[in-house]
This record gives sequence, structure tokens and C-alpha cells, in this order.
Amino acid sequence: MDVIRWQMKYSGKEEFMANLAADGIVLDQMAEKPELHPDLQVDLDIFWQLSSRRTMGFSGPNAITMTDLESCMRVYGIDNWAEKMAFMDRVQLLDNEFLKFHYPPKKAGK
Repeated sequence: MDVIRWQMKYSGKEEFMANLAADGIVLDQMAEKPELHPDLQVDLDIFWQLSSRRTMGFSGPNAITMTDLESCMRVYGIDNWAEKMAFMDRVQLLDNEFLKFHYPPKKAGK
């Protein structure tokens, strides 16, 4: 989850920060960039593909739809029940982090 939080916060600035690092200026944000386990890169790539299709409500982005998840599983040939459930769990975990970024929890008393 750290990877998606970092990407949500710094993805638009990552190339700039990498260029600074190449010049010997390493910002804390780049030094703190979490490593993604190689097995999870496909899940993250698929999540971003699905995320680009999400609808927007009046207050911001909506969750990735089950229809989009099902379509994605058909495209990628995920047809085993256990694999489907595991895939949906992983994508929904990423989506929950994405939505938390856009809808931070309200502080008590506000």
C-alpha cells in the first residue's frame, strides 16, 4: 500500500525528482520511495488501467466498478474462482487506498 500512497502523492513530480537525483540532489521523497515487489507490478499496472476508466461523482472519483473488474478478468483470462477472488481483493485494496487519498477521513468534531 505504501507504493500507491507514494505514487498518489508524488507521481507527477517523480521525473523531476529523478532528474535532480541524477544531478546529485536527492530529495527525501525519492529516498523514501517504496520498492514494489516484482510480482505485484502487474496488479498495479492493471489497477491504473482500471482507474483511468472510473467515473467521477460530484465530490470526486467513484470506486472501480465490478463490471470493469469482471471485464478485466475476462481480458486477462482469469477464470478460476480463487484467482478471481484474489485478484478482486488486490485491486480493491489498491482502490481503497486511492479513494482514501481523495476522501481523507474527517477529524472528530468537524
